[in-house]
Amino acid sequence: MLSVDKLMVFYENAIAINELSIEVHRGEIVGIIGSNSAGKTTLMNTVSGLLLDTKLKEQRKGGERIIVFNYGKKIKEGPPKEILEDEEVKKAYLGVEV
Repeated sequence: MLSVDKLMVFYENAIAINELSIEVHRGEIVGIIGSNSAGKTTLMNTVSGLLLDTKLKEQRKGGERIIVFNYGKKIKEGPPKEILEDEEVKKAYLGVEV
């Protein structure tokens, strides 16, 4: 089951997702529909761990950071530039050999 409660995501001073709550139960198929810039990709990136929600991000210091998971295991955490250059991330998400 996937459960999200009051998710909030900002880009700089613009709110991208405002207190979204959703539950998806085992066996359900759910589609996300919306106009351009409605937050569909931001939702998927946040739920998958590629972006941090605002509540968690507020607890962190030092600017923008990304946490990358592979099958539930955290494989990398850091600024976007480091994530893009990480060999383990490339292997997990792009199939590139390390």
